[in-house]
Amino acid sequence: MRAVLYTCLFLTCSLFASSGYAQEVKITGTVRDTSNTVPLKNAVVMAIRLTDSVLVSYTRTAADGSFSIPRTPVDTFQVIIQYPGYGDREYLVVASQNNREFDFGNIIMPLKSNDMKEVVIYGYKEAIYFKGDTIIYTADSFKVKENANVEDLLKKLPGVEVARDGSIKSRGKAVAQVLIDGDEFFGTDPTMATKNLYAESIESVQIYDKPDESIGAGSSETITVMDLKLKENAKKGYFGKVSGGTDFSKFYETEAIANRFNNKQKISVFGLATNTPKATVSADDAQKYGVESDNFSVIEGEEDITYYTQNHNPNGYPVTNRFGFYYNDKPTEKSKLNANYSYKENRLRVDNATSSQYFLPDTSYTTDNN
Repeated sequence: MRAVLYTCLFLTCSLFASSGYAQEVKITGTVRDTSNTVPLKNAVVMAIRLTDSVLVSYTRTAADGSFSIPRTPVDTFQVIIQYPGYGDREYLVVASQNNREFDFGNIIMPLKSNDMKEVVIYGYKEAIYFKGDTIIYTADSFKVKENANVEDLLKKLPGVEVARDGSIKSRGKAVAQVLIDGDEFFGTDPTMATKNLYAESIESVQIYDKPDESIGAGSSETITVMDLKLKENAKKGYFGKVSGGTDFSKFYETEAIANRFNNKQKISVFGLATNTPKATVSADDAQKYGVESDNFSVIEGEEDITYYTQNHNPNGYPVTNRFGFYYNDKPTEKSKLNANYSYKENRLRVDNATSSQYFLPDTSYTTDNN
């Protein structure tokens, strides 16, 4: 009986030695908190095989934060360390017969991060500040009513005055030009920008003086310029005007003007059809919308007053058809592109009636000519 017992014990030991656990990978380390001073007890340490994501082995850390993953075969796997309140630590282990011991030393656990849906960052700007000789108003610092236009905004700016006719003064000096992002809007009338653009589309209002180019180079005379800087989402839009009238019998009058802008690109289209003396776009609309009118001349009067006079006033029954377009673009800071086309058809029917009466000694007669 004793001999048999010894034999069985020997066989059991042999089977255990040949089962493959002698080829285990040794993975050790110590898990600590973010400061690397406090050991973390009961942190979970897992070994997951990389080829099929099977959990090969796992353990928990001791009171001193140390661990040793048991029964880990020679393979390629991922070691994941987790502890409540901290982010995960992950390691890639590529083991072989000649490389079976891995000591990670002190493992410092990172703070746990939370994904946020949205982060809004607010930047603060002074409501009014100077940049060189330019005074800058931050538009959003001045509250206006909903759907207010730029003219309503300008009335809120300290030092800026807006008259009933739309003319603007800054610190008592007349504003000669109103620009949009450094360039003229449609036409030279400043009210085209101040009355047709929404206040909420303006990022800032910049006012400065520059040499008066109309006098000539080297002149010391200056003019005041207002430059409206648009927000990025407001640098395109359109506006226009449509009007018409008829007596539903003989006379009619129709007119349409449309303008579109996209950053530096501007397009204007106009059309006119009438059989009344209105043969072209009015002087006021030509100045406002930047289109062409050929029946008036401009006379610069005293005290910066401009007079518009009609060049001709046809008599009779006219028929006028006009249309055209204007294109303006600024591809680069040093280049400009302009193009325009217009068509005009004028017809005029004039009726004259003459009646003459003659008195002679013995008779009299009347002659009618049409």
